Amino acid sequence: MKKKKIVIGSLLIVFLFLMLPSVSAIQFSTNEETIKSYPFEKMNIPPYIWFAIYILILAIANRLINSEIWRVFIKVRFGGGKKLEIKQNHMIKLMDFIFICSAIIFNISVSLVYLATKFDNNLLLQVSGSFVVVLIVPFSVTLYGYIKKEAERKIIIPHIAILFYLFLELLLDYILKIPFRDILTIHIPYIIVFYAAEFSMIGVSFERNRKMGVVVLLTFLILLCCLVYLYVG
Repeated sequence: MKKKKIVIGSLLIVFLFLMLPSVSAIQFSTNEETIKSYPFEKMNIPPYIWFAIYILILAIANRLINSEIWRVFIKVRFGGGKKLEIKQNHMIKLMDFIFICSAIIFNISVSLVYLATKFDNNLLLQVSGSFVVVLIVPFSVTLYGYIKKEAERKIIIPHIAILFYLFLELLLDYILKIPFRDILTIHIPYIIVFYAAEFSMIGVSFERNRKMGVVVLLTFLILLCCLVYLYVG
């Protein structure tokens, strides 16, 4: 039963990944072109309904995985009919591992988004952009784990900043699909939120593991190089 929950939650996440519209949708200038490329537009369902559906599925997937992940991926002790005993330090290490890996994947994915945009590679743009949004799941898992273990505010608050950015990205790029990068009143706050999330990842990574914090910082520098190359390369 426990493994079934993990499988169902994972399948829901895969479903979200496959159903996310391409980032390149914002490049279309007419509704007709969008409808041809994305059949789901023919349903004429308002954007806020799609947003609610995505949030609901994410919540269900997170609930299924969070309820069992501790028992499946952490070494536990069995004592007859007693409940499973989980070592606190193992759980914290697992949360640190998931967080740092997610931060690295985030930086690499955003770097690929910049390169895909530079070389006009829509497939790479779609895949790498989708990976960024799907990171809502692991960062939600780590936030849940740290809260459960009563982590300090300097760990919890950065998580909120990261998730706020990811949900904002989901809303603007995939649900509403508006060309917000051409609207300064939206794009400037978006950039501020992006770097707030980015520095939150770096800060928490250094707080949890200095060596891996350096790795996260290096991937961020790679991201900046790709950004510079996008505009001046």
